[in-house]
Amino acid sequence: MVQNMKIDNILFNDVEALNISNGTIQLIILTGVGPRIIHASLVDQPNLFAVFDETFAQPLTGYRIFGGHRLWHAPEDATRTYVPDNQPVNVKVDDALHLIQATEELTGIQKQISVQFISAHRVRVTHQLTNHNIWPVHLAGWGISMMKPDGVGVFPLPERTPHSDQTLLPNSRLNLWSYTDFSDPRYTFTPSAILLRQDRQLPAQKFGGTIPTGWLAYAHADGLFIKYAPHHATPTLNDESVAEIYTDPRVMEIETLSAAQTLAPHERLTHIEEWDILQPVQLPTD
Repeated sequence: MVQNMKIDNILFNDVEALNISNGTIQLIILTGVGPRIIHASLVDQPNLFAVFDETFAQPLTGYRIFGGHRLWHAPEDATRTYVPDNQPVNVKVDDALHLIQATEELTGIQKQISVQFISAHRVRVTHQLTNHNIWPVHLAGWGISMMKPDGVGVFPLPERTPHSDQTLLPNSRLNLWSYTDFSDPRYTFTPSAILLRQDRQLPAQKFGGTIPTGWLAYAHADGLFIKYAPHHATPTLNDESVAEIYTDPRVMEIETLSAAQTLAPHERLTHIEEWDILQPVQLPTD
């Protein structure tokens, strides 16, 4: 047993999994496929992650969208990004719980997610990508949390200050996709944040950019999920987005990216997120 972590073997939709808790936070981590964290909540409270139950009933061939939190490597590409994660993972336990995927045959990259409770309401999620090719690979780590519908994503902005001779240069960046539409009624723009509401009836939206504040969040009637990640100015391979929010009729994704790195053979990239899981708050509207 990891310190402050109770671990139980369970089945989740008939897939082998681990139910872990520190008495305040509950996570369920799939081990029969993955690495993937499929449940995140306060103990005995509803899951804040989206879960696609129908996927678990399908044959495990090709890429499957299970839901929950996953690790990808950027840049997104129709071939390299959608390598299936349908096989069991190796589990190791020391000061953290480590989920180690077999090396992807197509890319030569091995994924690992490690989980460690660092306070009552906070968990550290360490993502690692190891290059097992005999040549260098340029990539970035990409942590993607698929949140259940009907909440509001919060993308914080740096402090706004009056125009002066000290404010001549931009202090943040936004990236837009071809389907980004800021006239969409789900967006609310405030001086301190951009809010994006998930709606089961409306099509996909996505935007990203820099987060000098070092966090972004998802507010839902079932709880508040805050994701922290180090801010950096190094390109991330998604046009310098350090954080991104995506939504469609089924989910909202809260995403962070590491700095881009060229991994030599057997070299490893590490990307760390910390999550706060808290009691629900009133959904923000401004």
